[in-house]
Amino acid sequence: MTNPPDDVYLMPDLDFADEPSWDRGAFFSSRKAALEAWPDCPYPAPARYVPYDFLEEAEGRAEKAREEVADIILETNRRIAHLERALNGLALAVDGGREAEIREAREEAGRALL
Repeated sequence: MTNPPDDVYLMPDLDFADEPSWDRGAFFSSRKAALEAWPDCPYPAPARYVPYDFLEEAEGRAEKAREEVADIILETNRRIAHLERALNGLALAVDGGREAEIREAREEAGRALL
């Protein structure tokens, strides 16, 4: 049996059909902590014991969400850089007063916003 994390402790007085163990789940210091670890608990409120398979599933969902957020940030940064280039081109065209370049720069800025 491994040592539990600091915010988790074994409660031997709980009445389970099987003897609970660290091999199958974790005991949290409060129902609130357990609910944070297992937000989609099928029961009205989880006991302080949360099975490891639910913890692993939640960890997998959290990792997937982190990856999705990272992808969104990368795409946003790419779009911002494109827009900056387009606006810089527009500013240069306006400074030069060239009508054709201004029109082209406006179109490029419009595409950058899409």
